Amino acid sequence: MRKSTKYQSASINVAALGSVVPKQLVEDTTKALSKLKVALGGDVSGYVACRLHMNMTELNDALAAEQVDGVALAMYNIEKRAQSVIIGDQTGIGKGRQAAAMIRYGLLSGYLPVFFTDRYTLFSDMYRDCKALGIKDARPLVVNAGASVVDFDHIIEEKGKEVPDEIWSPMSEDEEDAKFEAELMQLYQKQYEVVYKAPKKNILQGMFEVGDIPSEAFDYLMITYSQLKDAKRDATRLNFLHSLCEKHRVLFIFDEAHRSSSVSAGKVSVITQGINQILTETTQTQCVFLSATFAKRPESLITFMRRTSLSALATENTLEKALHSGGVPMQEYVSTSLAAEGQMIRREHSADGIPSPVYTYLDDDLVLHSELFDKVMFFFRETVKLSTMVNDLVNLAKLQGLLS
Repeated sequence: MRKSTKYQSASINVAALGSVVPKQLVEDTTKALSKLKVALGGDVSGYVACRLHMNMTELNDALAAEQVDGVALAMYNIEKRAQSVIIGDQTGIGKGRQAAAMIRYGLLSGYLPVFFTDRYTLFSDMYRDCKALGIKDARPLVVNAGASVVDFDHIIEEKGKEVPDEIWSPMSEDEEDAKFEAELMQLYQKQYEVVYKAPKKNILQGMFEVGDIPSEAFDYLMITYSQLKDAKRDATRLNFLHSLCEKHRVLFIFDEAHRSSSVSAGKVSVITQGINQILTETTQTQCVFLSATFAKRPESLITFMRRTSLSALATENTLEKALHSGGVPMQEYVSTSLAAEGQMIRREHSADGIPSPVYTYLDDDLVLHSELFDKVMFFFRETVKLSTMVNDLVNLAKLQGLLS
């Protein structure tokens, strides 16, 4: 049984990637794109080219047909419905290009674009896509102190120190992620040309206090979700974003959007609470969500409902209860409903020619495999203990060296 169908783009005169649509979304996606095409007079690619101030050759160079469709849906929903679209494309279809197109759209349409993402090293990936969209000279305010945006096309050092790939570490997952991110940023700064970087701390603090950015210095913002994680203790950055929404027409581009709707220890995270507050209290802001796993958890959809047709289906409490009790079928229903409304689109790579995986089931030898698993895990745990001991000894040696 086929699980996907070839994607039929609504755009004309633009090269396609040859993607497919999941079977359960085919009918609704097709209907939504047909409605969009009718609404735009049959010229979806012309609509996008007009909004991006491009001719068709430039549009073809910048975006594939799938990406043009996603951008068209986002623009149309913003302009005609003051609502948002969830671009749920699989990795490799080009969510970054679509995000860059929305930044360009925002700049040309009188918005202040705010690009949210998961890690600050992804700022450079977004700059690469912005270059492809012809906005490399648009100046981002990098909110993360110490972070830089580099140009991957301009190498200043052929070889740099490789980032260590330690599997075992005594640090927590968050600490390990932060350490890796910092090391990768140092590597970027050594190996590639730095084109933009965060202002000095006192300059950033001055903007936070004023609650605005100098328009002669910056055109849009780049920020990670982690900047809001301490909002209960220090609401400086949350208040800054809130102030920008009051003083400007803001267009949020939520990359890795599932992080804007995250859950920690069974509770909605501080990050999500902050974003929900902004979207609730500043209804004039617009946004677009990009995530391949937007419906990973039922709680994640609560943020998206604020700016999509989900708000008409139920209240926040009833939707959350329905999603929890309905499980996967309910999440699939929500996805198809959004797709039918033209507010969610998902394209994937074709699996044609890829052999089906052969699975080996262990049920028949469950006792044997359980014993083997326990033995392997014993050595893994001992490796962790050894790593911790070595780390403690190194720190002790450093301390003794300082004391002597």
